[in-house]
Amino acid sequence: MQPFLSTITSEDITTSAAIAVKILFLIGFVVYAVFAFILLRQSKIMRSTVETPLGSKLRIIAILHFLLSLVLIVVSLVIL
Repeated sequence: MQPFLSTITSEDITTSAAIAVKILFLIGFVVYAVFAFILLRQSKIMRSTVETPLGSKLRIIAILHFLLSLVLIVVSLVIL
């Protein structure tokens, strides 16, 4: 019977490391999307509290930021 470690090849280690890196990137992108959602909520609260001429423009930027973070997750799922 061969020891377990002698059956592991460098290709197995490389594949496992690549999968781990992909999972970490996906987790990072999801955390970023949560941050973008929080930013969206904060801009909504700020707009209802403080009236400024830039309020609607900032809201649009926050919405685009959130949507782009979701697109980033979808693209990363396809590519990774």
